[in-house]
Amino acid sequence: MSQKVSPSLTTQGWIQTPSEILDNEFANFMLNEYSRTHFYVGHVASFTYLVQNYGHDRFELSVRTSDTLRRLFECFFESVSVEVIPEQISEDDDSKFYLRIALTVIHEGLSYVLSKSTGTVDSRTRTIIDIQKGLKS
Repeated sequence: MSQKVSPSLTTQGWIQTPSEILDNEFANFMLNEYSRTHFYVGHVASFTYLVQNYGHDRFELSVRTSDTLRRLFECFFESVSVEVIPEQISEDDDSKFYLRIALTVIHEGLSYVLSKSTGTVDSRTRTIIDIQKGLKS
């Protein structure tokens, strides 16, 4: 299998290690603006776009987030498992919820895990919490 790399505009340049690719591409997913391209319209993985379009329905948002992340990381890793679980924050208000995102990828027989929780209120992401990342033993 050829070496997959992730481009970075930082001093790191081309990112090559699996855990750093996982971090970099997830950060890009969280920050990307869907409309900031003329060449790749419809092919930008963007959490802000998903929240904008599906933030009113936490279950649809979780399905779309899972599908988008799976497609994104399949470009870099042999195997990708994504689990996105919506959890309502307030029983009185459907617009406040967490999405718990668990990514497990396999590269050269080793598993790498990234787990995050995002807090969304009124279709805006308010918090991102790092639950776990790194090499899974």
